Amino acid sequence: MLFPHASLLGLALAGLATAPAVTHARDSFPAGNWLADGGFELRAEPRELGLPSGSDRRDFGEMAGWRFDSDQAREGKRSLVLSGPRPFTWRIARDFPGECDAVFSVYVRSDKPGVEVEAGFEVFALDDHYKVGPRATGRRTLALTPGWQRLVVPLHVSKETDQGHIRVHLLKTWVRPLTPDKGDVWIDAAQLEVDRAGPGAFTSMMPAFTTVREERQVLRDWLGPSPEKDPVPPPPVILPSGSVPFTISETDGLVRHNEVASGGIPFAPGQVFDSSTFQVTDSSGTVIPVQTAILAQRPSDGSAISMLVEFPASLAAYERRNYRFHYGPAFRSHVAPSLATEETGAITLNLNGRVWRISRENFPGLELTTLDGRRFFSDALPPEIVEIERNGPFHAIIRMRGRLLEAGGKRVLGVAWDGRFHAFAGSDMLEVEMSHEQQEHVSHLAVRSIGLTLPVSPVAPAGRTGADPVRVALATGGELALPAPDGGLVLTQLHQYFGEGRYDLVIDTGVTSQRRENVRATGAVRFPDVAVAVTDFDNMNPAAIAWSPGRVTVYAQPPRHTTCVELPFGISQTFRFVLAPPSGWSAVQARAANPLRVFPGPAHVAQTGVFGGPWLTSDEAMEKFPLFERPLREFFSAFARDVRRQDTTGGFDFGDAGSPGGWKNNETSLIEALFMQYLRSGDPALFRRAAVMARQFRDVAILHASQNSKWIQTHAAGLHTTGHWHVGHYWITGLIGHYLLTGDRRSFEAARGTAAELLSRHKLRYTGRERARVLLHLAELYELTHYKILRTAFETHLSHDVPMETGTYYAGINIMALEKWRSVTGGSPALDTRIGAYGHQLLDVVAKGNLLETVGEDRSQFIFEAAAALAARTGDPAYLHAFADLLPVQAMGAHSMGANAVRGAAWLWQADRLGVPLSPLTPAHPAGIALLTGRAGGRHDAALTFRIHPGAGASSPTVVRLYKQIGFRVGKNASDDVLDYRLTSGNPPSVELAAGSLAGPKFGILDLPPFASDVRLILHCGGDAQAELSVTHADVSLAAHDWLFFRQHRHGNGFVRFDIMPATPASDIVIALDWRFVDPGSIAAVELLDPQGRVIAHARRGRPLGNDWDDTGAPFEDPQHLVLRLPPGADTGVPLRMEMQAAKWLGWRVEAGLKEPWLAVPESQPAQP
Repeated sequence: MLFPHASLLGLALAGLATAPAVTHARDSFPAGNWLADGGFELRAEPRELGLPSGSDRRDFGEMAGWRFDSDQAREGKRSLVLSGPRPFTWRIARDFPGECDAVFSVYVRSDKPGVEVEAGFEVFALDDHYKVGPRATGRRTLALTPGWQRLVVPLHVSKETDQGHIRVHLLKTWVRPLTPDKGDVWIDAAQLEVDRAGPGAFTSMMPAFTTVREERQVLRDWLGPSPEKDPVPPPPVILPSGSVPFTISETDGLVRHNEVASGGIPFAPGQVFDSSTFQVTDSSGTVIPVQTAILAQRPSDGSAISMLVEFPASLAAYERRNYRFHYGPAFRSHVAPSLATEETGAITLNLNGRVWRISRENFPGLELTTLDGRRFFSDALPPEIVEIERNGPFHAIIRMRGRLLEAGGKRVLGVAWDGRFHAFAGSDMLEVEMSHEQQEHVSHLAVRSIGLTLPVSPVAPAGRTGADPVRVALATGGELALPAPDGGLVLTQLHQYFGEGRYDLVIDTGVTSQRRENVRATGAVRFPDVAVAVTDFDNMNPAAIAWSPGRVTVYAQPPRHTTCVELPFGISQTFRFVLAPPSGWSAVQARAANPLRVFPGPAHVAQTGVFGGPWLTSDEAMEKFPLFERPLREFFSAFARDVRRQDTTGGFDFGDAGSPGGWKNNETSLIEALFMQYLRSGDPALFRRAAVMARQFRDVAILHASQNSKWIQTHAAGLHTTGHWHVGHYWITGLIGHYLLTGDRRSFEAARGTAAELLSRHKLRYTGRERARVLLHLAELYELTHYKILRTAFETHLSHDVPMETGTYYAGINIMALEKWRSVTGGSPALDTRIGAYGHQLLDVVAKGNLLETVGEDRSQFIFEAAAALAARTGDPAYLHAFADLLPVQAMGAHSMGANAVRGAAWLWQADRLGVPLSPLTPAHPAGIALLTGRAGGRHDAALTFRIHPGAGASSPTVVRLYKQIGFRVGKNASDDVLDYRLTSGNPPSVELAAGSLAGPKFGILDLPPFASDVRLILHCGGDAQAELSVTHADVSLAAHDWLFFRQHRHGNGFVRFDIMPATPASDIVIALDWRFVDPGSIAAVELLDPQGRVIAHARRGRPLGNDWDDTGAPFEDPQHLVLRLPPGADTGVPLRMEMQAAKWLGWRVEAGLKEPWLAVPESQPAQP
């Protein structure tokens, strides 16, 4: 529903009129023109106005040569002239009625005979259950004349097309030249009207859209300027002593010289206090000066939850160094001047002798330009916040926050900016983090550009001249050298969103504009007077860097070569970059790419309880429970590459899991799971994956209404900003973990602000997951902030006497919520009694049923943490035995596998302590085929053929175990699920050795008879029967020429892995595709890795969200093939790892390029580069 509050898609700023606010009945929408600037009177250039995600952001008007015509206008003063075949589109994301009429109209003409045009209108649904598709689409064509004609496209949207979980609609209208070779097309007075069957008179008046759903709640300040805190208990008289091992690793092949390494080290209760002293030593015992800060303290005893440790370190490329962090009562502190200094009216930062002055009165540099060219600046208003956030001898941070004022002082814009400026000891680099939050009280703000300009030295440093070339670092390695023009240079990085995903770099001088296709810049550039490195410049596309002597500008929304963008209320974006003199070129690249991180010892972290647990580290689990840990490692290794594999980049998309067909960031705490596996294993790729996901989540998934009111939006396909929320999908544990590991205050503030959502709901009598989520996250936020209002809210919600739900996920998460409160507060007899009662219910009710009939999704992995917590409290192994069989079955199911399997590590720790073995159901060598079994879109029964070859010299017989998984339709009485198998001899003539079936919706297991020579195993999955295969002492391969179909993976991080042998070094690996059952927004993606884990070939193609067109203006067609091209000199004498993303319902087979038509099941994961 829309609400009757005046807003204008943000274009009230541009002086457009809005309809007066009125009250509307259900499914009745306000009158007016839904298209921003349908008369082309406002925009400064003939550019489209696009969405922040879900569509291509390149400026096709510039590429095609569109122009305004002030001599020909149907309404107003000008029209738009379309040259070439590319359509002009309007794309908007809005709420929409369940059933209504709507109409798109536009005036068109041409000055040449024979010109034809198509107008279209599509209503596209984006569902939070990952079902996307058009609800209605209409088209009309017309032969044009010199006179203006109105082209009308009516559309009726039927209630039958409402999927029930629609969170937002993508409304797309377009005008497409059909005969571009015969002449140009003039368009004007475009209009989209809802609740009308026919067009009304053209108007520029837009509807009175609401700012946001639940406006009164969302726009409220829930915490106030200074929330009351519970006091921190005093430290003990005798302070504990101890030490923690940690490491620092260089992972990018870059030399680091005195770079400040940083990271959080968690501690168990009662170990470190604010009166403790600290010391760092290296592997030789030498004392290293260190800067520390307590990031959070426990309310129960005041001890540190996590300590931030920072100090300068020098490492060679790929070097790893070992250190120890010592704590105790009497270590000598490192005495040195702090880097930030308070002065009258300003704060200064010491950049290795250079002074960077930040005024308290104004902050010049940030500029936002709206669609109509109005400019808003940060320096016209005094900042609301100017403070030293961190200050020490090695690292200082100045934080500023404010709003923007229109040039000439006419209007304050509601967009908030939030900046942090970092200085480091012995370094002349300045690190900048700048965020903007769309808090203007309009549903959408139409923006032309957003950029931050900072001054640099106008004098070329000694040894360099203005004739020095500009050096641009490239993602493929190497550099691009460009002449440095006197007037300056602008570099704009673009990305083809769908299609093959090409990256283009546009280079502008004051005279020329050059587009270089297939060039991907990293964002590290050395100009004559400054070196700049923008973190994830290519991934946060579109983005731009502008330079002229004495100044540099970093654009989050470039002023040219891209569409303008509609920023929905509450969306945020952060860009980070590093500046230094040109001599610091290497240092800024290293700092921007991957700063040195403090990695605490896994065995230490496992016992602190800060990130769950205690749990076994990855190495301990490989030693004691390798059948659990090995597939878990392989899963995370591949998951860490999902963004690269799918090429899901973009300023508001980069970091999310899934794809435009179903984003998954705020589904079942993926960020937390990634951090857990990182802390267990030390794999830096997992930290990187978790960190970029955390940053995307805190900026985009969270709606930033204000500092004290932030709301976590439910997951959905297509767009992240759904404007919907409910506490069953409230996840902040990973965001808090990011803060505790990095000290990143923006993550802290984002998590803290989301308390608004919990405070607005805590008096409701929730059950199940909603109750558990409210309790769990109130406990986490109280632990982090000590706010009394959060403690009271927890106690209020806990006092609602509702029963614990009995499903594995609901039971698990409810028990963990109470365990969290016990750890935060120290517990109480009443709380212990309630936890004990929940534990008895877990054994007497939850575990009494046949758990292997109702295996849940990835989120059901919480049950293993709950069982481990109860076993830890009671010492009773019954809690472990009760769920031992479920552990392996949950981990290998097509819908239940996922990142949350890492939660089983807590079960392993207790199992090791109490002597509970892994279940005999655990596969010894899983083939990883579950995502290829079952039914493709409910339309195609899977059939798979395997070649099984006993291993040479194997001393034990080959063992083949077949698993029939629990289908997703188990709750729908899927009695037709049948898994048929045939085992035949491998060499002709084929002889049947065994055959049979596993039927029904229940879990089943079958050991096939032993054999001593090659065999073929043929599986047929009738209904939705899903399978897994485990084979020991044999090589297993899957027939590559047979059609294989991916089934849905609930949380979007599914993939399959096989080893292949190319036919020749010149062979292309050709993969045929079947898109018949695939949802829009899906991405087909595959890559080849060499034995060292390096990507040597990659291919991807995306299916757009509804009607869309390629660069030539032709409608997108589903590609029939993906082609992996081997680079020259590739070693084809060794197996190459093929990893393919499991796009839901996609069919595929390898048609050509293999030495043998078989896909080998890998023995182990490839090495990491």
